[in-house]
Amino acid sequence: MAMPGPEFPDDSDVHRAVQTILGYYELEMWDEALAEAGEAEERLGTRTELDELRIVILQEAKRWGEMRQAAEHAARREPTRASWFISWAYALRREQSIAEARKVLELAHSLHPGEALIPFNLACYAAQTGKLAEARVLLDKAVGIDPELRRQAEADPDLAPLRGEAQRKVPPSKEAKSRESGIKAKAAKAAASAPKPPASGKVASKKASELAALAEALHAVTRKLVEGDSNSRAKALHALVEARAEAILVALMAIEQPGIAPLAMRALWECWLNEEGPQARTEIERGITRMDKADYASAEEVFAQLIVHFPKWAEPINKLATVYYLQKRYEESLALCRQVVRMKPDHFGAWQGIGLCAAQLGQWETALEAARNALRLQPKNATCLEQVRLLEGKVGKR
Repeated sequence: MAMPGPEFPDDSDVHRAVQTILGYYELEMWDEALAEAGEAEERLGTRTELDELRIVILQEAKRWGEMRQAAEHAARREPTRASWFISWAYALRREQSIAEARKVLELAHSLHPGEALIPFNLACYAAQTGKLAEARVLLDKAVGIDPELRRQAEADPDLAPLRGEAQRKVPPSKEAKSRESGIKAKAAKAAASAPKPPASGKVASKKASELAALAEALHAVTRKLVEGDSNSRAKALHALVEARAEAILVALMAIEQPGIAPLAMRALWECWLNEEGPQARTEIERGITRMDKADYASAEEVFAQLIVHFPKWAEPINKLATVYYLQKRYEESLALCRQVVRMKPDHFGAWQGIGLCAAQLGQWETALEAARNALRLQPKNATCLEQVRLLEGKVGKR
């Protein structure tokens, strides 16, 4: 795994503070170095140079929890810097797990699709968890933009499983010195790889399990929706939204009773939009308004900030995907839609987005798979039915 190195100033009070801190750092006097950084921050205010140096010190001291907190704080304060996210993931992996660290880098990918170290480090995670095919794709993309990363890949211990596989096909190359823990690791820019969508069979299995547990509640709500008046229906749906009963609402989209599926669909949108509370809802609505007015730059900024502050909230990622699609940035939009369905496998809007983007890119089989998933969730939706019919004609009916 690779880490970006800090860049220090050459003049002013900040330079003098950095030199003092580095003196303690070189003597491995971690507490004194951190105390000096804190005092410098009190004198000079928040400075990127001090934050970078604090993170490097904590890394060398292997104080992963503190490093994670410092990097996460910096990332939330300044989400435009990819290096904060990389440091955050680096510490989180050691404090908790690769799975948690990967979530941070997937978030970073949605904000920084041009940072080479993101796919490089995701390749490391994939190799360490046995996903060698995924690791190869990620590494190839990183090296394709920054060829210098190939030398680092030859020595990085995280990529040893990938090198072991390659050695069965080609002679081994000479190893270069590892730069994982060094503070001078080179930062570069490249396109990050999109996470894979879940297999439709796994999605269906999970859904079936959830529906079995909620069968009784589903029956009661369905009866109210089918037999009740408009007021009863409104109350029933409001209760489901308040309870975040997404599995029930997903099932209701397949109900044949006229008028039920559209109500369930609107209720699902309410669940997704309200997921992080009223203030977050107000903010995402602000972004939607800007998007509707074709102010895409402002909308992108709003959604990106929400992604940073609420990393487990899928809807701002979905809305950012919409912004990219409207700007004909189909590959970026496709990547974000895939991220959404990883978080919410029953997000019909994201499945439709995958289908639309894939079709624009001529990826017909991907588009057909996505359209079938959307149809599975909305079996009575005429648009979904027509999309599947047209795409089956493109790839051959199965």
